Amino acid sequence: MFRRIYIMLALIVPVSFVFSQSDAVKDEKNKTKIEKPEQIVSTDVFGIENLSFNKKIDPTGKGELLQVEFALKNNTDSPLELYIFMMGTVEDKEWVWNTFNNRKVTLKKIIIKHFASTPDDKTQFEKEEDGKKVINKYPKDFKTGINPNTGKPYILESYLPVRTELLSQYRKKYQFFNYATIYIFDNEGELLFYQNYSLDKIRR
Repeated sequence: MFRRIYIMLALIVPVSFVFSQSDAVKDEKNKTKIEKPEQIVSTDVFGIENLSFNKKIDPTGKGELLQVEFALKNNTDSPLELYIFMMGTVEDKEWVWNTFNNRKVTLKKIIIKHFASTPDDKTQFEKEEDGKKVINKYPKDFKTGINPNTGKPYILESYLPVRTELLSQYRKKYQFFNYATIYIFDNEGELLFYQNYSLDKIRR
């Protein structure tokens, strides 16, 4: 059974989930490449519109699908060459607590238990840490974020619809994705757009 669900942003600010780039929080120019952004990253060179998430059953019976859809609108006079990654994650957060008033003080760490990505290359998000394989959540090589339909970078001329599906596989103690993340890089590796979205309202 299909159902379309619009979700709140990870910053827990209730907003409509159909929006333009101008509605997002503006960030200073991000000059770092493939580094963990500490906050929302946005740009004036394009807008992102009609962003939605749809949860549905995988027809092959392997799990549930997170369908991500949005469109990019070019705000310049020239075509843009872009590299796009989308990621669905099952995350647990560990907090430092104030035992006096039993309140969360600060985030200690994030544990990623399961993930899927587009492009479907898990090695882009894996790294070794203390002899163990962990999820980094940020792609190693921005140039792997190509359009799976063409095998080339996404080309944004005036308007570009983007759609993908991420599989959350059935497993023991199954949880559906509780976060979705979008990264968009230019052809020099500058991170133009980054945002992490909470999917808590459609988890089960």
